[in-house]
Amino acid sequence: MRLTALVSGILMAGAYARLHEAVVFRSEMGKSFLLVNPRESLFWLSHYLLLVPGLLLIGWALSPWIQRHLLPRLDSLLPKQVDDGSDSTPRSSAFKKTLLAVGLCTLLFLFAAVGRTLFLLDLPITNDEYTILFGAQILLQGSVTAPDIDPAYGFSMPWVFRQDGRISSMDFPGTILLTALGLLTGLEELLFFFLAALSGTALIFACGRIGGSRGLAWAAIFWILSPMVSTLSMTLHSHLVSRSFVALAFSLYLLAVENDRDGRAVDPRCMPWLGMGIGLCAAAGFVSRPAEVATVLAPMGLDLLWRAWRQHREGSGEKGLKILAMAAALSSLVGPALMAWWNLQTTGQWSVSARVLLNSSLDDPLWPAVWERLGENLGFNLMMLNLWFLGPLGVVLALLALGSGRHLAKVCGAGVACQLLMALMHDSTGIRIVGPIHYSEAAVPLLILAVLGIRVAVDWMRRLDALDPAPLKATSGTLIVAYLLGLVIWTGVHTGSLIDQAVIHQTPLRAVAGLKQAIVIADRPSDLWFSRPEIQDVSSWLADLPHPDPALENDVLFAYPEADLELLRRDFPDRRFYRMTYHSEGELVRVRPLP
Repeated sequence: MRLTALVSGILMAGAYARLHEAVVFRSEMGKSFLLVNPRESLFWLSHYLLLVPGLLLIGWALSPWIQRHLLPRLDSLLPKQVDDGSDSTPRSSAFKKTLLAVGLCTLLFLFAAVGRTLFLLDLPITNDEYTILFGAQILLQGSVTAPDIDPAYGFSMPWVFRQDGRISSMDFPGTILLTALGLLTGLEELLFFFLAALSGTALIFACGRIGGSRGLAWAAIFWILSPMVSTLSMTLHSHLVSRSFVALAFSLYLLAVENDRDGRAVDPRCMPWLGMGIGLCAAAGFVSRPAEVATVLAPMGLDLLWRAWRQHREGSGEKGLKILAMAAALSSLVGPALMAWWNLQTTGQWSVSARVLLNSSLDDPLWPAVWERLGENLGFNLMMLNLWFLGPLGVVLALLALGSGRHLAKVCGAGVACQLLMALMHDSTGIRIVGPIHYSEAAVPLLILAVLGIRVAVDWMRRLDALDPAPLKATSGTLIVAYLLGLVIWTGVHTGSLIDQAVIHQTPLRAVAGLKQAIVIADRPSDLWFSRPEIQDVSSWLADLPHPDPALENDVLFAYPEADLELLRRDFPDRRFYRMTYHSEGELVRVRPLP
């Protein structure tokens, strides 16, 4: 029977692989926010209807080996939260935890750094990363804004804000500050990867307080294998920064309100520092993505206030939670204060950011738009979130956690719900090259819900099969291992499309490599998408060429055809001029000197 299952599973997986070769499918495209193209649909259908069932059959056939050899070896790597009364056991457990934390942080760091090099070719995925770098370069000059660059130059400058002869990045200050710090220290993108790794490690270990060693292990597996978590970690996007600080805030929150598996609470003397940490992480996340972070963290903040009020009402002698809530509330005010100051410097209005002013849809009637966004924004992104976080497995685990009625599950579920409802208030559906990007921060409470869901599922199945746990171990272990293998393959296929897009991004940049003191007149990269059918199929979300730096000192400055060429020649007499064109036949990109 197991041999039949093994052969059948191999055939189904083989059919999946051959189908991929016969009709190349991609997990995303960049032509429309709402477009789900036939190749993308084929990807999802073949993955869940062909590959996953095949892997389940293979997993069931190999379940005796998995149960006897693989799972015990994995279990031996986990630190045990036991104390046999000897001095060596706690010391050994603490050493193993430290070693595991360092190893996990290193793994997540290398995963992000190497992934960016291999899959993104060290290039941005959207124009946002260009404008963030531009803002950081301005900041290193000692100001938030810089003298405006003459629009008649026609330089490639997507998503900048101009006002009163000054120019600034339209992005929020958090990511700009981190980028500036990276440029100042020479660490550059390494700071992003370290932040992603540190926050992921902190959250994974915090999940150990709700699931023990097994909870820690499942949190690590889910964090690494979630397609939307892993691919976003390779970018320098503001959503990576906001997600990282949300993860750190939730980690400190779990440490403060959850006892460990031995029933031990955190030392009350740590409460002020934990509260300050929660507040500062919330503030740092807020200045990176205000709306997303405010919505996903609001239920957590209200829960801390409710716990503090309940402690006060009960007249408890302990003041830990009250001090924690006060410290968190006060330190979190740093975020709105910094945002208000930044807005004053850029837009002149403390309550309105440059990104908001650049959004021309703010005058649209609200409620008719809400009804439209119920499907186009909320419905579409909810479907994307269900697919991209952990697929149907994540949905089932989250529902199991919410059904348990546990207070922590309610807080996490409310955070996800609040962020989803934000979709009704704006018209930006967002890209999905790294999952539904406007809901990247929701991966943090969803991970906690998934770990809680695992606990609920295991407890429920043990009650059903209390007399003989062997079938439980064989079935649940096999199902989950096989399903997670499907996520590995999904991420592998998706990163193939990331490479294809990165090659398109790289093509015009490679064509001008080696030029010095040049101004290149070029059409927009979006024109490149439609120059050849194979490129049109891949497409891209990077619609413009790189920004100039504010001092206009780049070796290559990109300008568009509407530029005033005479003005450029007059103001840049030491530079040589070139014309870059795209072609449907022969060499794709050609660069020729201009007389």
